[in-house]
Amino acid sequence: MELAYREKHTSAEGVCQNFIGGEWIDIDTEEIFEDTNPADMRQVLATFPKAGTKTARQAIDAASQAQQGWAEISSPDRAKVIFKAAEILESEKEDFARLLTMEEGKTLSESRGEVNRTISVFRFFSGSGYRLYGQAIPSEDPKVSIYTMREPLGVISVITPWNFPILLPSWKIAPALV
Repeated sequence: MELAYREKHTSAEGVCQNFIGGEWIDIDTEEIFEDTNPADMRQVLATFPKAGTKTARQAIDAASQAQQGWAEISSPDRAKVIFKAAEILESEKEDFARLLTMEEGKTLSESRGEVNRTISVFRFFSGSGYRLYGQAIPSEDPKVSIYTMREPLGVISVITPWNFPILLPSWKIAPALV
C-alpha cells in the first residue's frame, strides 16, 4: 500500500500531492517537510509540501462545493459510504498498522488496536445514518403539522493531536459525514 501510494500520488520531485476537489494536485510552494521514522530518523517515510492559506482556501472551497451534493444524498446512503470505508480499512488493516508504527513509533500491537478501534468508529457512526429521526411537535392548530429534520450543516475542519492519527479524526469525521 505504501509504495503504491507514493508512486501514484507524488510529483516528479518525489513530494506527496494533496487530494483536493477529487484530484491529486501539486502544491505551489518551495517549502517542504519530511516525515521520518522515529525509530530510525534516517528513514524518510515521505516528503510533503508545506501548504498555506491559498491551499487551505482551495480545499475549503472544494469541500463547500462537494457538500451541496453530499447533503442531497439520503442519510442511509451516506451511512453506506462510511461503512464501506470501514470495510476498506479492515481489508488493509495490517498495512495501516505497519504504517502507523513506522510513522508514530507505536508498538505494532498498539497500532493494530488503533486501526481496529477506527473500524469500529466507522461502523458505529454508519448505523447513525439509519437513525437520523426528526421530531413531530404538537401544534395548537389541528390543521398544522410541525416537525423537525436533521440535515447536514456544512463543511467542518478537524485538527486533532498527533498521537492517534486515524482514530481521533474518525471520531469527528464519521459523524459529520453521516
